[in-house]
Amino acid sequence: MHKIDTPNANNNKFIDQDTANGIVGTSASAAWLNSVQDEIISVLIKANIVPNKATDNQLADAIKLIAKDQLGSVDTSFYALKNGDATKKFKVADATNNNEAVNKGQVNGIAISFGSIQVSGYVNNYDGIMDWTAPSGSVIVGVYSVHSNQAEDRRFKYKYRSISISNI
Repeated sequence: MHKIDTPNANNNKFIDQDTANGIVGTSASAAWLNSVQDEIISVLIKANIVPNKATDNQLADAIKLIAKDQLGSVDTSFYALKNGDATKKFKVADATNNNEAVNKGQVNGIAISFGSIQVSGYVNNYDGIMDWTAPSGSVIVGVYSVHSNQAEDRRFKYKYRSISISNI
């Protein structure tokens, strides 16, 4: 695929028509439109999806199928072991009687609990040193940054939450 390259494109970007100021809007050439169409169709073909003009979510479905094929399925279930025995693994949701019942966060005789998510202030200045550690007993669960074109640098904030592990 290539960027729009018709004569009235501005640095390979589309521009709006402004008749009051004599600006001609960008025209999409057949070559460019065919290139975009071919790129999209190639994604559908890779996912074995037959193009259907009555459907408007084929590209999203194709991307999901290709990603799943490349990454494989990911098991996000929460598992527990009965008496620490790996041969007696079960999904927490599958626990159906008092002998197998376990609260989420309890695995192999330990209880894991998490506190609420906290957000640090900015931990650095532009062109400054960043030296920040999550509070004791906490883990980092997210990062936020803002960029300054003038400084050509970023400032960061962190999301963190406390974690507590105890024997049960």
